[in-house]
Amino acid sequence: MTMAGDNGQNIDPIVAARALRKLDWFFIPITTIGNGLVWYDKAILGSAAILGMVEDLELSTPDQINPVIMDTSRLSWATSLFYFGMLAGVYPISFILQRFDTGRVLGTIVCMWSLTCMITAAITSYQGLYAQRFVLGFIESAVPTAFSTLISTFYTQQEQPFRQSWWVSAVGPFAIIGGSLNYGFAHITGGDLHSWQYIYLLAGTLTFIFGLFCFDIPSSPASAWFLSDEEKAVTLERLKYGHTGTGFGPLIVRNFGWTSFQSILLQFPIAAFSFLSSVMAGFFASRYSNIRILILIGCCVVVIASCVIVWKSNWAYHAAAPIIGYTMGGALTPFNTMVISLGLSNVAGYTKKSFASATIFVAYCIGNIIGPLMIRTQTRASHYPELWTGLIICYSILICAAATYYVLLRRANRMKQSAQGSDEGAGDNDESTRVAFLDRTDKENVYFRYVL
Repeated sequence: MTMAGDNGQNIDPIVAARALRKLDWFFIPITTIGNGLVWYDKAILGSAAILGMVEDLELSTPDQINPVIMDTSRLSWATSLFYFGMLAGVYPISFILQRFDTGRVLGTIVCMWSLTCMITAAITSYQGLYAQRFVLGFIESAVPTAFSTLISTFYTQQEQPFRQSWWVSAVGPFAIIGGSLNYGFAHITGGDLHSWQYIYLLAGTLTFIFGLFCFDIPSSPASAWFLSDEEKAVTLERLKYGHTGTGFGPLIVRNFGWTSFQSILLQFPIAAFSFLSSVMAGFFASRYSNIRILILIGCCVVVIASCVIVWKSNWAYHAAAPIIGYTMGGALTPFNTMVISLGLSNVAGYTKKSFASATIFVAYCIGNIIGPLMIRTQTRASHYPELWTGLIICYSILICAAATYYVLLRRANRMKQSAQGSDEGAGDNDESTRVAFLDRTDKENVYFRYVL
């Protein structure tokens, strides 16, 4: 049996189930840990800011108009420059990942990322932090792009949402784990370094260890070293039928009357909600057909409600309402899961899929560049109105865009069905399986069906 012949082969369900289990045991842990480290690395800045980094690197300065108020725009730019780096790196690195062995490229990049992270402990000025953040973003752009493409390469359309949800939801457990580590390091008072510097050294060390494992990531089912030849063939055969925030959380919470230590711990509720809601969204999207856009719209509604509650509630000492609203913002994680799942399940052809993955990430970076710049210390008394207004407008537009996308995909499926000239699931099965691995795009392949 050839690995990807023109004609369909009978699939042994026992072998297929065994192969799927092996894929899950390999890809779910490695992508979840990898994306968790990406999040932890980005989120460290928020914890480091309340543990002395702002003062050490002069990230806040007296406001020129009212010197009593401290201007934290330098901290905002340090956050945004990370995503400028991601924007610069996402397309060239996606091209490299597409052209060369995934494991070797990703392993090398992750090890470079770990060293860049550890270098943060040696930075002594905000200009040095600016440069480090840009380089870090450039390097890290490889990770989520590679993970989303790998999941869409090894799993069918129906299986992808649940698997994508696992690595996207890593934000939740790693927020708890990372928050616990940061809380512990925050109490270190001895030694030659400050507590925030120890945190970066730890993150860099953990990332380097992870990078060593990345060298074992296969580029395709045919090169998956943990599958037998029979399992590789069955995995390829299965695929034929499918044709296929920011680091400002602790700073915001501290405005609700909590100490720096308590602000770190209060990231746990939103982390738990992010994880549970994302996994549930992925499960239901894989269990029931064509509900992904509906889940996405539901997440947008929850995020809008979250923004309104935080913005309009009373930020009194230890107030409960803004914490509840802030926790509801964890709906961003299942939202991201559905965006990635829809974006990559609805394109075919390896080049187009890689480009789509990079484009989704570009949009993500642009949002994260703009977001921190909307948090201005001068508007704290009015609860940062620019931030919440901008988010509410954006997610309202997304609801309209998602509804339009649903209509367009349904129309496209009807046109494909009409062009195929047969009922769903009927027709020339041999022809369908023959074209499955011809690297045709979703528009070129009449047998391809868009998921909703």
